[in-house]
Amino acid sequence: SSRLTSDTAEMANDLTWVFRFTIEAIVRICGIGGYMFYQNWRMAALACVVIPIIAAINRKYGEWMADNAKQVQAALADANSVAQEVISA
Repeated sequence: SSRLTSDTAEMANDLTWVFRFTIEAIVRICGIGGYMFYQNWRMAALACVVIPIIAAINRKYGEWMADNAKQVQAALADANSVAQEVISA
């Protein structure tokens, strides 16, 4: 029972933090966006067009990096295996 109570309290704390962080981020983004449009609507519109494009490029680059890291790890594992066989022989 103590473990269940502890785990439940931990999850409640985590969910509270996620909810707070999400609301805080939404308010911050809306505030900054509103201020940008108030100051210079053309620059804000440009940012609204460019940011999603950069985010898409960033996501593709991240996927490429993850695939590359997996290939490097596989190559290192193969090299380690060969080295172990040579040392054992």
